[in-house]
Amino acid sequence: MLQFIGNNRGMIGLTFTDIGLMIATGILLISLYHLFFSDNFEEKDIMENIAEKIIINLQEADTASFDYIKTLDIQDIRYKISISPEYITIYNERKKIRENILPSLWIRDNNDNWTNGTELHIFLYEKFGDKGTIEDPIQNRILVKRYLTEEWNVSYERFLEKPFIIDLSKPIFIEKTFLYYDTNNDGIWMKGEEKQGFLMFYQI
Repeated sequence: MLQFIGNNRGMIGLTFTDIGLMIATGILLISLYHLFFSDNFEEKDIMENIAEKIIINLQEADTASFDYIKTLDIQDIRYKISISPEYITIYNERKKIRENILPSLWIRDNNDNWTNGTELHIFLYEKFGDKGTIEDPIQNRILVKRYLTEEWNVSYERFLEKPFIIDLSKPIFIEKTFLYYDTNNDGIWMKGEEKQGFLMFYQI
């Protein structure tokens, strides 16, 4: 009987030890859980803030009714950023987010015939004879618009298939420029005649 009681106390002592270990293990697991998910949420917030910064600047430029250019510096090398005509993606080896962007965005790179507004006006002058500025409006509207439609389609498909990878060591340029059309065929552009805006995204 005495031996049974002694064994019973030993079993109770062992049970208390197990409970203590289980509690300690539970606390450790909860701590690790909160640490992991806290870092995960913080990383998601950083990515979303970067995407929001770019999108807000695109929207601001798109509403401009005059030539506009903005430079952005995003030097957070922890992430990679790509942009297509439909969305912006921010990612690393652990996480990825994707946000929709303005569908009217022209993405340009240094291999294109023109990259920015100034180069566009020069290109149009060399190819069609008019810069498309207020002082030198476009007279050959049909050919210019046909070229721009074809260029848009090619650029759209190219960057939709293979998004533009942003080089975070270089600034980002967001530009709104305009082409002016001589719809009256009198060699000048007057208020009320057609003008066309272009929202561009590039690096140089």
